[in-house]
Amino acid sequence: MKIIKYVDEINIRIKKRFETRGGQTLEDVEKLVKDMDDIRTIPEIESRTAETYYNTIENIRRYMQDLQRDTDKLLTAIDQQLGMTNYRPLARSLLILKRADWINHISPGTYDELMHRITEQLVEYAQQLQDSLTKLDLRLECPDNVRVAKEIIDKIKSMSILETDFPDLEQYTTNIFEYFLQCTTAVFDSIQKYFNFPDKIVCQEIEELNQFKETNKKYDSLNSSGVSLGKDGYPNINASNDKIEQLKTTQTRELEAIQTLKLVMDSQMDKLSSLMQKYNDILNSRPESGAIKTLINVFRGRSQNKEMKALDHLKQHGYERIEDMHDTISEVRHKLRTIEYKEL
Repeated sequence: MKIIKYVDEINIRIKKRFETRGGQTLEDVEKLVKDMDDIRTIPEIESRTAETYYNTIENIRRYMQDLQRDTDKLLTAIDQQLGMTNYRPLARSLLILKRADWINHISPGTYDELMHRITEQLVEYAQQLQDSLTKLDLRLECPDNVRVAKEIIDKIKSMSILETDFPDLEQYTTNIFEYFLQCTTAVFDSIQKYFNFPDKIVCQEIEELNQFKETNKKYDSLNSSGVSLGKDGYPNINASNDKIEQLKTTQTRELEAIQTLKLVMDSQMDKLSSLMQKYNDILNSRPESGAIKTLINVFRGRSQNKEMKALDHLKQHGYERIEDMHDTISEVRHKLRTIEYKEL
């Protein structure tokens, strides 16, 4: 019977699609399965094609399991990378999976279970990053931890590409940046107070470092170090070199703290800009209806609704008024300018 043969051909085509594993595999398979479902609405065909149909379903399940394993491998590889991580391959794989919710129709729970597990893995990873950060001592006395914190910040920042499909991640990103911002702001204030970058102390340190270098030049130009170094207050060349290295180390640590704080401030500004853009998009969104009469009748009410919706969006992110967000943006910009000045 031709129609039964056609169902068998569909099954073969689905197998081939899984073997090629192209980017559109699941979309193509969905269409083929729909054709198969339509044909099997005929009672006598349904019973005669049951084995082929369930064989197809089993192939789809195996393919989904393969995709999950691929995702697991990507997550493991990402965890082992340092610094900024390329999440695009993972995002592409997850995008393919996100379009496969139709699988629940032929195999109830298969899609939901898979996506739930992947979501759990991503959230668990974000939670680990958050826990790792909060366990770090980020006071000025522990500058080496700044490098570790920067790696964590880089990783969570890289994950932002996944937040659209996995909104649970956004809260962890927010938590990490807010915590780090609190810590680095405290360090920033401490640096500002203790080192006084814009004013005297940095100038004094630079001048002192130059003096040490000049002292070394004098030493190199003389046969005896005792005259020159003793004159400058250093018993020998080792004391002078040690002081130079000490100053270099101090300046390097200060610069690392500043650069890390700038990273956080840049990320916060990106989030504020995105929030402001969303706020404006809501306010400027066009009504679905194009009828002029309808627009005239509902313009005021629709405008008020949009304002309320836009304001609700701000409140979800901790801002009661648009003015509050403007104040935050101004404050972050001021800190960024100060940080950029310190990097010079």
